[in-house]
Parts: sequence; C-alpha cells; structure tokens
Amino acid sequence: MRVAGGLAVLALVAATAPAQSPSPRPSPPRRFVIDSHQHYSNAPDYFDRLVKTYRPRNAMACVLTLMKDWPAVKKAAADYPDVVIPYGQILVDDPKALSEIETFAAGGAKGIKMHTPRKNWDDESYFPLYKKMQDLGLVALFHTASCARSWTATAAPATSPRSPRWRACGRRSCTPSRAPFRA
Repeated sequence: MRVAGGLAVLALVAATAPAQSPSPRPSPPRRFVIDSHQHYSNAPDYFDRLVKTYRPRNAMACVLTLMKDWPAVKKAAADYPDVVIPYGQILVDDPKALSEIETFAAGGAKGIKMHTPRKNWDDESYFPLYKKMQDLGLVALFHTASCARSWTATAAPATSPRSPRWRACGRRSCTPSRAPFRA
C-alpha cells in the first residue's frame, strides 16, 4: 500500500510540474580574426575602408607603419580600438632602429615589423633590437619573404637560447628566386 501511495504522489507532482521546453542549442561563439600584416596606406579613406571591411567581420588588423606615419596609426588605434592594433615598422640596419622601437612602444605600439636585414636574422648584431622588444613586451614580426644573403636562410626561431620567453611571428617563405637579398 505504501508503494501505491508513493506512486500516486509522484504522479501528482509530475502532472502539476510545468513542462520543460528543450533547452535551445547554444549558438557558436562569433569568430574573431586578427590580420597580423596590414601595411598602412597614406590614403585619405584608408581607415574608413579598413573599419568598414573589418568591423562587420569581427576582425582586427595589426597596422604596420614607419615612423613618419606613426601619428596617423596611433590616432586610428584610439579612434577604432576594436579594429586597429598599432604596430611600428623599422629598418633593422638603420642606426635609429633601437630608438624607434622605444618611441613606438611609448606611443602604444603592440609590436614591431622588422624589414630589410642585410644579414641573416640570427646575426648577433640584431640581438639588441630583439632584447629591447622583449623588455618592452612587444611582438616581433619578421619580414621573411626576402632573405638576407642566401635562400637557405630561415625565419627567426620562435624561441632563442638567450631569451626563452621571446615571442616572434613571421612567414617562412624564402625562395631561390628572391635571393640574394639586395643590400
């Protein structure tokens, strides 16, 4: 009798409980894209076009610029923080390269694109540049489409024995047709 009474109470509770609708499937997270290589163009509508293209796609662009155009990129990063990630661009053999890294970092750059090496990227003469970027917390972007000296050169290693925390990114696309690099 107790079993029958217990079943009756259970049936009554089940009948009065609100019907549960199946839970909706969670929508997948919106895809987020970062373009790590967007060269600044000194065109009047450059940032308007960039924002119009990237914002609807939930995308951001690392906008690379030389020092002469840094004020425009710095302003755009403040105006469009959801789209523009400011990056400086240096010529690694230029005597001003180290001071430019400091200026870019002080102005809010998140990384540095390094161009036109006259030597291979693992040449010790470039280590002070890498160390400065590491100390300032900047991402290093190596221009590796053209290699210094020979086509067997490779992109800089992701980590260095001297700096195990070193963060680097770059394309690895050295081809014999692009070598030797013009000095």
